[in-house]
Amino acid sequence: MSQEESKWETVDRLLVHEGRVVLFDHTVTLPNGSQTHYEVDESIPFAAATLLVSGDHVLVIRQYRYPIDRWIFDLPAGGAEDGEEPMDTARRELEEEAAIVPMSLVPLVFVLGLDGVDVGALYLGRRAEDTWLELMEVAPDSQGQGVGAAILSWVVEQSAKAGRGTMLQVHKVNARAKRLYEREGFAEVGETETHHLLRHP
Repeated sequence: MSQEESKWETVDRLLVHEGRVVLFDHTVTLPNGSQTHYEVDESIPFAAATLLVSGDHVLVIRQYRYPIDRWIFDLPAGGAEDGEEPMDTARRELEEEAAIVPMSLVPLVFVLGLDGVDVGALYLGRRAEDTWLELMEVAPDSQGQGVGAAILSWVVEQSAKAGRGTMLQVHKVNARAKRLYEREGFAEVGETETHHLLRHP
């Protein structure tokens, strides 16, 4: 595995604060073998909404953030209420913070589970007439088990149902990933200095 793809390994996690924010101190092993501590906010589920206006323009709101004592531009977002689904949270936050009731919402970030265990994450985007697979992460213990191929098939299927193609880019040094994408029907349609651009169909 290249340094670019290396991940941190969690060795231990310790609850250090539980209130409005639930904070854990993680002991992690870095790719170079050294260990360090990393504080992780494991609070209630959270959702953010990204509104596209006239194509590529994104709607943001201006609001005060106490922890940094500043007014900032931000996406409408907030914590989920008990039993609330992420899409419902995003819809409610849009109405509360921006006074907007969306006609429809499209999920762009997915946490992937298998047999009750989180095995990865998926980040999607939209550009022109295509769905872009921005990032796909598969947990080390779940790699080599067909999880990545299953994710790709699902993304392509959902894009096709919406009448869209699926685009992605893969780093030129990552030949293994490029072979996976090509096995799943992706074909190279261009390149940058550092990446291959692939599209399905």
